[in-house]
Amino acid sequence: MNRVTPIDDGIFFDNGFRKALRSPTYSICYVKRKYLFRRTEPYSEPQAMLCDTLCIPVQETGLSSLNGILHRRKVTEAPTDVIMPDHSGEKAKRRAENRKRIGIRNISFAIIYSIFAICILYTCINHISSDSDIGFSRIVTPNSSEYETSGKAFSFYSPTTYINLECESLGINSLVAAPAATAREFVKSLDLGFDDDDILSCADDVIVTDGMTISVDIVESETVEINAEVPFSTQTTHVQTIPKGTVNIIKEGRNGSSVQIVKQTYINGELSESEIISETVTTEPVTQICEEGVGGTVTIGGKAYSYSYYRDVEATAYGGPEFENGRTSSGKVVDEGMIAVDPDIIALGSSVYIMGENGYSMFDGFYKAEDTGGLIIGDRIDVYTGGDINVAINFGRRAMRVYIFE
Repeated sequence: MNRVTPIDDGIFFDNGFRKALRSPTYSICYVKRKYLFRRTEPYSEPQAMLCDTLCIPVQETGLSSLNGILHRRKVTEAPTDVIMPDHSGEKAKRRAENRKRIGIRNISFAIIYSIFAICILYTCINHISSDSDIGFSRIVTPNSSEYETSGKAFSFYSPTTYINLECESLGINSLVAAPAATAREFVKSLDLGFDDDDILSCADDVIVTDGMTISVDIVESETVEINAEVPFSTQTTHVQTIPKGTVNIIKEGRNGSSVQIVKQTYINGELSESEIISETVTTEPVTQICEEGVGGTVTIGGKAYSYSYYRDVEATAYGGPEFENGRTSSGKVVDEGMIAVDPDIIALGSSVYIMGENGYSMFDGFYKAEDTGGLIIGDRIDVYTGGDINVAINFGRRAMRVYIFE
């Protein structure tokens, strides 16, 4: 029998003793919070036995030196022929079951914590997104956290950039809170109906800065149907038979009508531009036909003379003693080198050149239109031939061209 000493559960063991307890040659069994530890024969090393107390050989463990650390009880003699049963297999099984239960519990907690964390993250993201709108107010200070207009809150954050926003059409002249963004992005984010067509007072890609002023001109457009006139066109012919620069209308023009689809653009409510998208003509216009006098030149005696116009006329002659010392319609004394004309065709006082046709040039020359006659109407002239009536008789009727000078 070896001398043993009992030791209570929970007693402090020094490092040497704890190493001995972990040795492969020892076995420790938990029974009623007491341990038995003893050495059995014929082994030279201690082995463990289950009993009411933990029995340790005093000589080998040096318990005599552990006074004050181990609680010493009555030393008893343990029989050497009693071998305690080994319950280590059941303990290992219970430990495995405990570890399994603990593992399942930990996995369940991990799933619950993960779901909870995802919910918190989703809530934070939604809160950040909902607070990212830009607010504005007619009266705002840099320390304001909420901006309201007409009792409606637009934002609930504290931005650091403040822009002076002006819009005549919407009646806005306010200090507006804004994050760092371009001018176009800032204006569109206000949720006031601004779009890409609206005109800004600065470039679209300018980054907004604190104290910056941005004016916005509202651009709106609409498509309307309009009944419109289709103007007539004019066809002009250049002629030399009417006074130079005179335009005679041969055929009157007349406007047509159409239905137009027009895009009208307004800036701040005022019409700025109209663009015809399509047009359907309902009544065709009538073209106006005109003639315009352009004048010309005529060569007389090797010299070129500019004239305003010419007329092809039927010429007669008058003369004899009864016309001598007579007065013309212009009040002058009748004389050779004068002709009578229709004032509606050739104005009185005009200088003209008469040229006979068919090679008859006896009376070709320069004349003055100084007289009129009751039968001289339209393209007719009457040439004064002097006091000899026979000359006038021999003149007869002939075709001549009259060039009227400017």
